[in-house]
Amino acid sequence: MSSWVDSAKWAKYLSKEGCPVCNQTPETRPPAERLIADLRVTRFIADRDTCLKGHCCLVLKPHVIEIYDLSDEDSTAFMCDVRVASLALKNVTGAVKLNYEIHGNTIPHMHMHLWPRQIGDRFENGPIDWRSKTPKTYEDGEFEAFIERMKTGILDRFTAKPTVISHKISSTSFLRHARGFLEALRLLAAAPKSPPAAATALLAAHSLEIGLKAFLLQIGWDEKRVKSLGHDLVKAWRCAQQNGLPVAADPPRWYKTLSSAHDKPFIARYARNNTGLVVPAIAELVRDIGGLLDQVGREIVNRGGTV
Repeated sequence: MSSWVDSAKWAKYLSKEGCPVCNQTPETRPPAERLIADLRVTRFIADRDTCLKGHCCLVLKPHVIEIYDLSDEDSTAFMCDVRVASLALKNVTGAVKLNYEIHGNTIPHMHMHLWPRQIGDRFENGPIDWRSKTPKTYEDGEFEAFIERMKTGILDRFTAKPTVISHKISSTSFLRHARGFLEALRLLAAAPKSPPAAATALLAAHSLEIGLKAFLLQIGWDEKRVKSLGHDLVKAWRCAQQNGLPVAADPPRWYKTLSSAHDKPFIARYARNNTGLVVPAIAELVRDIGGLLDQVGREIVNRGGTV
């Protein structure tokens, strides 16, 4: 049923104050509804009174009508919730295909239905008719068991042991990451508001540190020796210069300032009371660090490496 045929009801439902979903309480929610998980921006639920086993629903926590009403952050989080929920549903039901539906014609608060399709299900070769829902879809105890398996499936998604991939560090990987930090700095430079000095310093210093270490790896330093430099940018600069990087013997003043904030006591990372941090204009940092990384890249190539 489309609620908009009653204009007064529709206008009420469109507002957060009049939205039936926003104003639900645990006591007023449908008695057959069960919560599977509280995800990033959605409540993941299922209802015993449905027309197809395994039917679940993701209900937005904020009052949202259309997808375009979501902020960039919430739209990303919503799709993450869809991924987590759909994977759990696929694993629990063994569905041959999942169907995803967003309507909101009866209650416009945004929600997504997830339907696990099976070979030979009652809606094969046709659309799902949710109006044919019945309390007899599940046998006694079957719905409760399904909810518990879904909860376990969601929990497994968040508690799975991470896969650790070991790899040998290289000048190529280090320079790639250095350029990645520089690109982040470049994006900050284009932002309408000036970023905090500590954020600028942290990105700039990381880019410089691993950029210079990329050069040292290329000339034969091993991982242990590179790590021994710690976060001392001045020491890294002088080691690189003494081993053939064509830069001045003494780093510029702005570079030394970054080094003092990047190395112990790590002022750029761990703010302290009454500590000020002054860094060059971000556009100048992008220019100067970019020039240094380009020089490192040329030296790596000249010594037989790849960038």
